[in-house]
Amino acid sequence: MSSLSASFEPSVPYSEIASIREALQSQKGKASVEFALKLPRDVAEKVLSLLNLERTSGAVIIPAKDEFTPAGAAVILGVSRQTVVRMITSGEIQARKVGQHWRIGAEELRNHIEVEQQNRKIAADRLAMLTAE
Repeated sequence: MSSLSASFEPSVPYSEIASIREALQSQKGKASVEFALKLPRDVAEKVLSLLNLERTSGAVIIPAKDEFTPAGAAVILGVSRQTVVRMITSGEIQARKVGQHWRIGAEELRNHIEVEQQNRKIAADRLAMLTAE
């Protein structure tokens, strides 16, 4: 899986982010939203890369946090919170307990997503071989 990772340093002025929020709010219900945005070149390159990844292979954005609750991990993985808890208890995903609560590392989520994508590719290749026979 390709990923865009960087340390979080806000290089886009808040006013530019606010203009996106305002456009989304004022143009609710429309299929497309129009607004002007001025970005530093490196940020524009990251946005373009992310859009290309989303278009070609489906991008997953993992926020720059160290750990996630099962509910937060569930949103990222596209499964239910209970499924994440089952994955933890079965050992499919590594997590640690903080008191009575589970915490899953961001790197663990990235690794899990990569393994799942590799498994899907292997399964698709096997299916293609079977249908070619």
